[in-house]
Amino acid sequence: MEVNSFEFIDHGGGQNDGPSPSHIADRELASLVNFYPYGQSLIRRNGVAQLTQTPAGVDITTPFSFKDSDSGVWALFGFSRVGLQRMDGQGFVNVGGAFADSAIPWCAEQYRNVGYAVRSGVGSLQRFTRDFMIPAGIAAPLTAPTLADGGAGSLAAATYRGVVTSYNRDTDAESNPCAIGTPLTTIGSKQIAWSSIPIPASAGQITSRRLYRTLPDQQGEYFFVAQIDDINTTTYTDNVVPSNLGRAASFSNGIPPQAALRFMRFWKERCWVADETNIYFSELGLPESFSGTSLIQVFPDNGAPITGLYPWGDRFVIAKSNLVAYVVGTDESDFALQVLSERHGVASHHSMRSAEGVLIWFGGDNFYRSAGEAPQAISNYKVRRIVDAIPAGQRSEVYAALLPKRAWYLASVPQAGGTRVVLCYNYKADAWAVFNHFSGIGFLADALDSDGNETVYAAVPSYTPGGTEGQHIFQYDQGNQDWGNAIVATLKSKAHNFQRSGKLQSIAVLRLLTASVDESITLYSNVDMATPPENQRTVSLARGTPMWKDYMLSNRRRPGAFLQYGLLYSGRTAIEIRGIGLDVMQTERVRGAA
Repeated sequence: MEVNSFEFIDHGGGQNDGPSPSHIADRELASLVNFYPYGQSLIRRNGVAQLTQTPAGVDITTPFSFKDSDSGVWALFGFSRVGLQRMDGQGFVNVGGAFADSAIPWCAEQYRNVGYAVRSGVGSLQRFTRDFMIPAGIAAPLTAPTLADGGAGSLAAATYRGVVTSYNRDTDAESNPCAIGTPLTTIGSKQIAWSSIPIPASAGQITSRRLYRTLPDQQGEYFFVAQIDDINTTTYTDNVVPSNLGRAASFSNGIPPQAALRFMRFWKERCWVADETNIYFSELGLPESFSGTSLIQVFPDNGAPITGLYPWGDRFVIAKSNLVAYVVGTDESDFALQVLSERHGVASHHSMRSAEGVLIWFGGDNFYRSAGEAPQAISNYKVRRIVDAIPAGQRSEVYAALLPKRAWYLASVPQAGGTRVVLCYNYKADAWAVFNHFSGIGFLADALDSDGNETVYAAVPSYTPGGTEGQHIFQYDQGNQDWGNAIVATLKSKAHNFQRSGKLQSIAVLRLLTASVDESITLYSNVDMATPPENQRTVSLARGTPMWKDYMLSNRRRPGAFLQYGLLYSGRTAIEIRGIGLDVMQTERVRGAA
């Protein structure tokens, strides 16, 4: 009987579970769970840390981090099923909102020092800070001011008209003008007495009012007179000559669309929102101001709703379930809608991410990537069984995040029975791995932590009846356990025949190239792709120096034409497997021969 040694020091191809295990590359694995490729090695992933101890009282669906650029104060929010919570120590404080109960994640972004969010079912755009959450936008004042003769002054004899807007001096948000008051006609050398300046019914975000007036004997265009920096004063004496009037009042500062908004993103200093048919864009630098004409219809006759928005360099992606389009241009005068693909669509808004100029998304049947050219399917075989197991009604519930420091695109995907797994795609190496958790990971949010480092926050659906697991915020890739639970990592190799087609062979020794740690690992072998394993053994990793460690693992009593090796590891240390070696006993006899 001949014994030959084989060493496999490159496992950087990741998982490929589509073809037969005998038809994948030597550097690929038939199964790879909770290990991930790093160069040529395999590393057991880090854990998921629970950041809060006191539950929020309602399930958290969408973590979101926020940093005030003026004060430097950082905050971690948790959008819940009914509103917004902010992490405070190891608990939560309620920020606001009283919306219909829904597990649909929010779309949230920060612009300057204000947060904005929208969720399907809520409809309207919301704005939030550390302390409150209210509808975005400032409505025009409901009443008109009165202009009267104010006595001797510098204004020429003419007819004048005036309007008032509401204003937030902290965010520069401003309303449209109110209705036009009764015109005032004066003789020469007069000033104007403003009265009945409208007081907002609710202060909300209004800090000031602005007064605008026409030029003498003109109408339709109003120029800045003064700003009243309170919300109670109702009178003002105006002696501003035409040459000292300021900029014209804008009539494009309408409140955000009150349509059934579903998605939101920022691109080119504008807030973009979408319902099922149209996208709407705010005024430049004014995310709460929308003109009534600032909308783009997105192929309304093709029979599919808008499924997502994403800023992608100089393109703004508008996705449907049956196509991927994008807007180009610098402003509303030259915005143009173009098509990236009519063969592939986007199933989930929250699956779209861009890494190093490459857009990655879930299309309902596959994951795709594009650098501007026709989309390329990237999970054709490698994680096909998991992709095909996504329930048809939950394809919009694929939630992705980027962790650039590891070149990871992470996608939380639903499976049958209410379970979830996380698919890990290394977009630099084009390699996949599968991450299982003690309980399924829900929404994933890429963000910066309080120190400005790249990280991923997560929500975890409650996994026990009446449980409170879903009422916390978690941080991905942290620690060595999943919120106190062991990480069970497994791998199964390609089915090798070692270029001895039809000949019987068996494993005598399995060796590992890994550091010596005080942990145990289970080794196993499979013959001819059978399950369960033919032979297994639990051994210690606490051996000598970090060099090859030999372990007896014989399946001599049942040799086969194809051999697979496997590992199962549940220790706390994030071990690195740098190589796996086999001593294989080979015979010329073919099974079934006389």
